[in-house]
Amino acid sequence: MEKKILVVEDSEETRDLVYELLNISNYHVYPVSDGYYALDVMENDHPDLIIMDVRMPHRGGVETAIEIRKDQRYKNIPIIFISAFDDVTSQTLSELGGKVDFMRKPLDMDLLLSKIKNFLK
Repeated sequence: MEKKILVVEDSEETRDLVYELLNISNYHVYPVSDGYYALDVMENDHPDLIIMDVRMPHRGGVETAIEIRKDQRYKNIPIIFISAFDDVTSQTLSELGGKVDFMRKPLDMDLLLSKIKNFLK
């Protein structure tokens, strides 16, 4: 069965780039532009993994992840945070619990695919 990945990124360019990479890698991708849309996808489509920008207007990635983790159904879904800044500390990652990771932009697409495969095996 095709694994489902939610991509939460306000930059259309980055979102499209990640979408294309995952699509050709045979993942079913749900691209959204902010945390509010992400919560809708979580409720309706139950992705297997989330790739989420840290800094987004309206609702940031960490805030959205905290909300997602409150729901027992989603407590163990892996989350890969992405950001152009070093604004996710190891303490923040450990407080979220579960499987979490962080990557800096610009993204190394080979490394991203490797992290995804490790989380979903």
